[in-house]
Amino acid sequence: MPASRNFAMRSPSWWIRTCGERVVISLTSKDALRALLSVARLDAQTYVTVVELAEISGVPKPYLSKLIKQLVKSGYLEGRKGPGGGVRLSAEGRKATFYDICLVTNEPITREHCFLSRTTCRKNTPCAFHAHWKEISGAAINFLKRSRIINGGAI
Repeated sequence: MPASRNFAMRSPSWWIRTCGERVVISLTSKDALRALLSVARLDAQTYVTVVELAEISGVPKPYLSKLIKQLVKSGYLEGRKGPGGGVRLSAEGRKATFYDICLVTNEPITREHCFLSRTTCRKNTPCAFHAHWKEISGAAINFLKRSRIINGGAI
């Protein structure tokens, strides 16, 4: 197989550029990761409000509020009400991987539909791109499992 077609040998940054991040993870997962990475850059003792976090992360405030509730409920963020309140990364959040956060959103991590048609590929009748997509999605999942929130996604 030519090197350009050997997807398993490519770096994670290659498949993100080539396949586009929306192909690999959902927009909801992407926004949850953006929010958590923004919180992780702050001092560990600092609580950030939803308004501040929306501005820092670029995630729209109404949508971010829903994500924060999920992340607090899942234990990756801790919240405090009242003056000086907001959210901050929890101890569990400091250990979290990108994959863990994608699971919180309850959306598929990789797309299930076929690249070449509007349906799902079947094992007994795969499309021409099926084997390559399997390699790419496997590499994507491995990348998400190795990337941690606390170090900004560094592996």
